[in-house]
Amino acid sequence: MGKKKKYKPRQLGSDEDLLRTFTRKSVKPPLPVSGNTTPPAQDFTALLESYLSRPSEKKKSVVPKPMPYHKRIKRYPPPEKDLDLHGFTALGAQLKARSFLTVCKQQGYFTVRIIVGRGRHSELGPVLPDTIEDLLAQLKAQEIVLGFTWERKKKSRSGAVIVYLRQFSD
Repeated sequence: MGKKKKYKPRQLGSDEDLLRTFTRKSVKPPLPVSGNTTPPAQDFTALLESYLSRPSEKKKSVVPKPMPYHKRIKRYPPPEKDLDLHGFTALGAQLKARSFLTVCKQQGYFTVRIIVGRGRHSELGPVLPDTIEDLLAQLKAQEIVLGFTWERKKKSRSGAVIVYLRQFSD
């Protein structure tokens, strides 16, 4: 067996040697404090106020664009309720259709069908399609009706009009 090595404690000359030994990191002296004497909280509030007061940096509120008419109509369901105006006079049909559409709007329907006929049995030709179309244009201006289309894409070939009621404001 060899000689036993005796443990000799290390000689520490200063506090830095002591800290270096136990932390194994070099100790740097603290940075000198500059002329800034305001607490950090006040600096933050001042910086925040100056940032928010800049007009070019303010966040702009994003307003979504209204959905185009044809996209809105595609989301509407097929006709949920029908009104048949066969046998009515022009004035009677106009009153009946107006009350029908306002009641349907209040009840929450989105799509309705108004059957006006083609006017084949009328002596003077079709009267109801023009009357109802004028009424729908008025109701569209009053924002009760969103839009309307003739069932077969043409008024002369169609005997019914599909009415899309405005249930939501833009």
